[in-house]
Amino acid sequence: MSYDLAVVGAGFSAIAVTINALLKLPPSGRVAVVGDDPGFGRGAAYRTEFYVHRLNVPAARMSVFADRPDDFLDWLKQKGRDLPGDDFASRNDYGLYLRDRLADLLRDRSHRAKVDFIKAKAMACVEMYPGAVVFHLNNTDMLAAKNVVLCLGVGNARLPLSVAALSPIAKSRIVENPWRLAWLKGVGAHDRVLRGSQNTRALHVDWIVNSTGMERAGIGHSPLLEEMRRLGLVQQDPLGLGIVVDHRSRIIKANGTVDDRIYAVGALTASRFWEITAVPDIRRQAAEVAGEIAARFST
Repeated sequence: MSYDLAVVGAGFSAIAVTINALLKLPPSGRVAVVGDDPGFGRGAAYRTEFYVHRLNVPAARMSVFADRPDDFLDWLKQKGRDLPGDDFASRNDYGLYLRDRLADLLRDRSHRAKVDFIKAKAMACVEMYPGAVVFHLNNTDMLAAKNVVLCLGVGNARLPLSVAALSPIAKSRIVENPWRLAWLKGVGAHDRVLRGSQNTRALHVDWIVNSTGMERAGIGHSPLLEEMRRLGLVQQDPLGLGIVVDHRSRIIKANGTVDDRIYAVGALTASRFWEITAVPDIRRQAAEVAGEIAARFST
């Protein structure tokens, strides 16, 4: 399989790049989106099923389109969920909004690039001729792309304990992903809840819920990035925040040279841009990167 662009990831950064690629690439373009997340584009942040989980950015700033700032508000109104611009919409609604906007573009097949969604994880890659990167996927397939955008984001931080050493009963009471609601059904009205105490030596609780927040977007969480580092295709920044990129989000290799075929978008670029976790920042970055790649079709 050979493509003009491979988007590696399945969270907001990936859907923002894909949407912008559909807007900017010619109909002859071919795009592959590679990710194994069950809800493409929603990631951990927007696939929650609990309606009280709200966005932490006002609705007026959450449009996926940098040049159409009211688009999310318009979508909410169309769905009968009209909301003031300074209020905070539900995360689930935002995930549905992203899905709808992507679907709108995909339906326009005659005027848009072709997009293949590949449910797999990219595990390794090699540089090939002429000017292509080949990815090895965990479904045994291979994929070649002239341009690549890494949108691997971050995951949930691990619990500070050895889960493997626990008994099966204890493991069944550990909630690794609190965004899913099924675990709440098993919690009794009188189950013990840990609130914390400086004097406690041993803690006896009925449930452990992973509320440790986000992991840093370093290299260690991704087999693909680990392999790319081994090959010298990427390097981790000194603070372990992500990978080293230039001011145009292009990867800087271990030898210090810029690879103008491989970009990173989102949390992976925190070492360069710092504030790059919120939608207003990522949507702008995604548009700029997609624009650079699209410009190559006319040269």
